[in-house]
Amino acid sequence: MRFRATAVNSERSNAAGAVELECSPAGLCISYHGVFALHEGYAPGALARGSSVDVPWPAVLSTLLEGDQLYLEVDSRVTPLNRLCLAAFSSGEQQLPLQETRRRQLIVRLASAGLALSAALAAFASARGAGAGPSVSLAVSAAVLTALSVLGVGFWADRLIGMPSPRLQGDSAREVFLAELSRYVPALVRGPAPLPKPRAPLLWQFERFLPRTTAAIVITLSAALLGALLTTRVIVLDEGMTRRPDPGNSRQKAPKLREPAPGPDHAVAATPIASLARPSQPPPSQPPLAAGDSVMLGESCHCKRSDSPLWTTPIPKLSLLVLSQRVRKGRGEDENQRKKYLEVELAVVNNGKTDIPEVALLVEFFERDPPPSSKRYSVSTRPLFYAGPLRPAQAIKWSVEAQGIEFEAHNPVPGDVGPFGDDAAPSNLFAELLSANHRPVRLHAALLLSFLGDPRARDAVLTLREALREDEAPYLNRLLQAQSPVRVCNLRLEQGRHAGSACLFNASVEAKKDLGLRVRALKDEVSHAEPVGLPPEVTAESSFRVPGELSPDSGRTLSFSFDLGSASVGAYEAFADRFDLLPQ
Repeated sequence: MRFRATAVNSERSNAAGAVELECSPAGLCISYHGVFALHEGYAPGALARGSSVDVPWPAVLSTLLEGDQLYLEVDSRVTPLNRLCLAAFSSGEQQLPLQETRRRQLIVRLASAGLALSAALAAFASARGAGAGPSVSLAVSAAVLTALSVLGVGFWADRLIGMPSPRLQGDSAREVFLAELSRYVPALVRGPAPLPKPRAPLLWQFERFLPRTTAAIVITLSAALLGALLTTRVIVLDEGMTRRPDPGNSRQKAPKLREPAPGPDHAVAATPIASLARPSQPPPSQPPLAAGDSVMLGESCHCKRSDSPLWTTPIPKLSLLVLSQRVRKGRGEDENQRKKYLEVELAVVNNGKTDIPEVALLVEFFERDPPPSSKRYSVSTRPLFYAGPLRPAQAIKWSVEAQGIEFEAHNPVPGDVGPFGDDAAPSNLFAELLSANHRPVRLHAALLLSFLGDPRARDAVLTLREALREDEAPYLNRLLQAQSPVRVCNLRLEQGRHAGSACLFNASVEAKKDLGLRVRALKDEVSHAEPVGLPPEVTAESSFRVPGELSPDSGRTLSFSFDLGSASVGAYEAFADRFDLLPQ
């Protein structure tokens, strides 16, 4: 089966336009219908129309599904337009034979003409029966309008029969194509499922309810005719009754209708309506808080900075950041085509306040046994070297690839920047890093500004949220929570006793009341080395009301009950806000 798709502009694609795809035992057939090459910094090249290439299956290097977009990469020796980001899938159009189309159109035209004539005569007879005089012109107008309405529906039906329709489109067409593709490319990688699409307005969904067969069209025309006749008769009869003169005295004016005087019946009828207008009652009181929904206040405390799982583990002097990683099949003569290879873009950032003379990294690649063993073992290593010096808040990157599906980079620089950033680079240098080319590096700069308490951190995070990506939302939300004027620190939980405590500090210049505390248990620790990586799963969470009012520049110790159950915990996090504004 042939499928149509649209190649859209993407960072990982080098072509855009309409393409046709077909899977066969010999390979993947790609036909270009108005496709142009994408070159960064240059205008689009000439369009490729009507050309097609047959790509052998060994030359299909990578297939990755992310949301509703399929990233397809083939060998550049087969075609220069070899990296496509495909969306908007549909199958071939279903076109009726020409003779069958003409036969159906003839039936619809004859039925439309007959129904229009019958409807016009019936409408004229109905209107004429209402009386003489002015009703004659009204009857003619009703007959003409009815005929035109029926002919309009028939014209629409005639065009609808001749229009081809796609057999499949959207998600259904994409899944059918992926099912055929997986027969020849078993290494299809699927990313996270897309968010549900919002329901389109009813106006754009109306065409789904339109009939498609000849019988259904004739039934629709008959129903429209019957509705037009009934509507016309009701309108004409009502107007004839109101405008017909009295035969006894043609000049006598119709008496004006008088409103009936109010009597007992009207008073009784008005009683139920009046009884509905009751005075507004106060809303029902909220149920009392259950045990564990409130906290106990203790002695005074102070928070210099909010706790966050992003810096629960000390921030190292040299951060290793994963910019991107992609698994592909082996290709070329130097690689085993039956093995998988990992392509990684890796960056390092000097978080310290002193220069690093040189950077020598060792990247180790791993594979895993199939389940249930899942044992990991090393298969290859790659050394990376930078002659230096690496200045404070400076970032560099490498691109490395080797056999394997996982990797681990060994940090050659020991130590961290300290619990309060005493050994960190100046904030001004991290602010300059906000304009770096790679987005994970900009996210790391926002992290360091938040950790150091720089006032520019909030604006930096809000700027990054303007171009928010789905995989960055948990990272940016945690940075915003850490900059809240109501800080939470010294979070301690005892799993055996199901009890916890924390310090809640108001760092603003105004009093805070109606506060709430949200505590979460995370399955794993949050790694700031991969800002766009998969966030840890939330295994347990609870919200607590904080009684009373918290004065400016003051804090209180909170004690609460937190039931973890049997959930496994790798880290905890807590943040505070007004109780009704806490995220649910």
